[in-house]
Amino acid sequence: MPSMKFTKQWLQDLQWAESDLSSGATVVENKWIDSGRWLSHHSLVFAHKGKFYRTTYYKGLTEQQYEAPFDYAETDIDDKIECEQVRPTTKVVTFYEKVP
Repeated sequence: MPSMKFTKQWLQDLQWAESDLSSGATVVENKWIDSGRWLSHHSLVFAHKGKFYRTTYYKGLTEQQYEAPFDYAETDIDDKIECEQVRPTTKVVTFYEKVP
C-alpha cells in the first residue's frame, strides 16, 4: 500500500490547527476510535497535495497521563511517521426506525 512519511512535529501541528496553509494540508477527519483507562486512541485523515493519508495517535486522558498526539509514535531515524495513503469511498448504511 502506498504511504508517505511526515515529521512528528508537522503531524502534531496539523492535528491541533486542522490545516497547514504553507503546505495546503487540511484535516478531513479526526475521530475517536477507543479509550482505555489512561489513553484515548484516535484516527487522523488529512489531505496533502491532492492525496489523502491516514494515521493513528494516542492522547492522555488525565493531567497525570500527559501524552500529546504522536509523542510515542513509531518514528524513523529522522523522526518521521509513516502514514498510509487512503481514498474516500461512499458506503450505503441501512438504519431501522420505529414504525409510528
